[in-house]
Amino acid sequence: MKSFASARGLLWSVLLAASVALGVAPALAGPTDKTGVGDPSQGSYFRTLCQTHAAITSVLVIVDDQALKSMQPTCMMVDMQGQWTGRPLASYPAAVMRLKQFTVSDDSVLTNKRVALCPNGSYLVGTNPGVTRVDGTLMPWHTGIECWVPQSGDVLPSSYYIPPSALDGNHYMMGWDGVGGARSCNSGEVGVGFWGKLTNDYVEALGLVCAPWSEVMPHPMPHIEQTVRTPTEVVRDKSIKEDARQAFCTAHPADCATRP
Repeated sequence: MKSFASARGLLWSVLLAASVALGVAPALAGPTDKTGVGDPSQGSYFRTLCQTHAAITSVLVIVDDQALKSMQPTCMMVDMQGQWTGRPLASYPAAVMRLKQFTVSDDSVLTNKRVALCPNGSYLVGTNPGVTRVDGTLMPWHTGIECWVPQSGDVLPSSYYIPPSALDGNHYMMGWDGVGGARSCNSGEVGVGFWGKLTNDYVEALGLVCAPWSEVMPHPMPHIEQTVRTPTEVVRDKSIKEDARQAFCTAHPADCATRP
């Protein structure tokens, strides 16, 4: 996977250099919404994204025994080697959250907050969604995450403890659908945000937002060679130009006055 990432980076640099030479910017694929869980026909659409050149490294969820109330990603900036750099950053806006905001006294904030963390140097590429069935409709609930390590290509699961007693026929984990699955990032992509459909009480639907790793990882600007002429070269070029003008005037004296 490391050689794949290096090849993608080299290709990006070549394309960018060509684009600079032509005076145009390369087309970017940008973030893409993946298939979510829940009922996307309900509620208002919402999207939260990491900053440019950042990707998701952890998620915080707030749930009750019915469904999900908030999904809050944390992002890390990516350096030119694909490593974490800087401090953890909130996505913007900070969360996919039910429309009825929380209060300090809200028990769900204090007792039902859970965090799943990617290992150091890895980035979220998929989820293992937990769902609940409410009045016959599946809704987002808990979540586990899958994290990609650029240096090795490994994909590692991460989650928090969910008591087995909390799981039953109406409360269960769907499982990860793998790289390239409908709910997950494709090969060569990483998670940069979440989209949701929201009502006052719950997040009705939730899905991952992915972007190409080649666009998330920063690349150095291509070096553009600049020619710096010495004073001797400037004088020589001026002399060559004067000799050319004199030869033109000798051959075409009537047109000499218009010769620059």
